[in-house]
Amino acid sequence: MTTDTAELISAKQPWRQRELAFEVAYPQLQKLTIVVIDGPTPELVDDGATRLASALEQNSALFRNVRRPGGGAFFEREGALFLPLETVRETTESLARSADMLAPLVAD
Repeated sequence: MTTDTAELISAKQPWRQRELAFEVAYPQLQKLTIVVIDGPTPELVDDGATRLASALEQNSALFRNVRRPGGGAFFEREGALFLPLETVRETTESLARSADMLAPLVAD
């Protein structure tokens, strides 16, 4: 007797064959632990996610890979690429209107 639900359904079933092929093609998507962090503000959630990821990365014996989808250095640098077009347009226009005021700050 087994408690492994993958063993309870025959691997000869066509959909199980596809599932097994998917697992072979994408091994990085197997044996995942996903954590959802909720909080009163986006800033607190981001801080909590950053601290949790950092703590998990310190224990490589238990966690081979720690990823933060939608977070990390890439999104801090390139996050504007994922904003709605109208938001990018409004932000860009606002920055252009503020150029005279921002120039001395940039120079500092």
